[in-house]
Amino acid sequence: MDEFIIQLLEMFHEAKLKLPSLENIKIDDLKLDQDLNVDFAHNFVNSKSVALDKIVGVPKFYLPTEDKLSDDVIAVLVCEMEMLLAHYNFEFIFPESVSNRMKYDFMVKKWDCKQVFSKYGMVQIETCGFRDDACPFPDACNICEDFEQKVGDKYSSSITKADFSEFMNELVDTAYNRDVLDEFKSVFKKQNNNDFIEGIHNYCHGRCNKCAFSNKCSAHALDKDIAQVVSADYDDNQRMALLMQAINEIVEEELKVCGVDLDMAKGTVQQKEISESREVLKVENSAHAYAKKIKHWLDSNQMEIESRLVLDNSLQLNDSVETVMWYQLFIPSKVERAATVNHKNANDKVLISDSNGSAKAALVAVDESIQAWQIILAALPHKEDGLLQILRGLSKLKNEILEAFPDALSFKRPGFDG
Repeated sequence: MDEFIIQLLEMFHEAKLKLPSLENIKIDDLKLDQDLNVDFAHNFVNSKSVALDKIVGVPKFYLPTEDKLSDDVIAVLVCEMEMLLAHYNFEFIFPESVSNRMKYDFMVKKWDCKQVFSKYGMVQIETCGFRDDACPFPDACNICEDFEQKVGDKYSSSITKADFSEFMNELVDTAYNRDVLDEFKSVFKKQNNNDFIEGIHNYCHGRCNKCAFSNKCSAHALDKDIAQVVSADYDDNQRMALLMQAINEIVEEELKVCGVDLDMAKGTVQQKEISESREVLKVENSAHAYAKKIKHWLDSNQMEIESRLVLDNSLQLNDSVETVMWYQLFIPSKVERAATVNHKNANDKVLISDSNGSAKAALVAVDESIQAWQIILAALPHKEDGLLQILRGLSKLKNEILEAFPDALSFKRPGFDG
């Protein structure tokens, strides 16, 4: 190995000796009282940022450019640089498929970026600017462009046969279990309150604790009734087993009343498992890409967010972070549900209406997410570049939803839209 590289490795080792190993734990895990916890967060948020190379003690000008190094040497340097950064509680979050050469080149470019040193926790250094047209890892990162399927690929809309056998095996049919099963069945069969708004739960945001209509929602009432049936003696799997067995018995009873043979009904469902395919819409791909971008941003700014949340007495930032996290997967799920109906060929007005309702729910979630990101941007102005790209992406996604489902805004969500 080149003598200069050997000297560089020795420099990395000496830099680690200058600082004792730090505790890599989250703020919430710190065994400190509240005053010290707040003091730590205050110091992190308000400390002056310093060039990374000055913090770790290896000046940037000592790092050779990647074009002068072999793959083997780069692999060694990347490993040593990551260990040095981890010793000082820093890390780069790279996409899985990024090569060592790309990692090294990126770390060298960012080696003098301004950072705040933290004695506790791991400070993530952003690797993505969330710009589709300026990706630092072209052909190696799929956050912006790819998802499980490309636009135009065939998407299987077949029914997926769920296997609940592991839950059913948890249940032993004792006399006590029999009583609980009968209670569950009674809850499911209970007559709906006339005050409930029919269908309100199909197009809501799913955040019952923040909903003004939770007392008008049959789904919310059912959840509360179910929670009251099973005691703490049962674990999650046993609760699920009880639920599934109760539902199974109700279905069998209803089929029997209708004169339908159970085995024949099961056979009909199995025959429909292989159904026609459809094309993945561009808007679906965009919605899933947004979800992946949000995960990456949250992972890359974990320490910053946790510190701000500790200091935010108004809870406004906390609510905003909670909002973007909640809608991260909600938006693509609603868009995907809306996309299951081909509006050009569908004749079923009920299906088309449901599709528009799902798209409307997605649009509402996008608008609330935009408001939440604006509050986060106000709290983290130094993160402006990445956050503005996220906001532009959300605006673009909103336009794509409106283009794909032009009648979505005219849909009246039960309860919410009068």
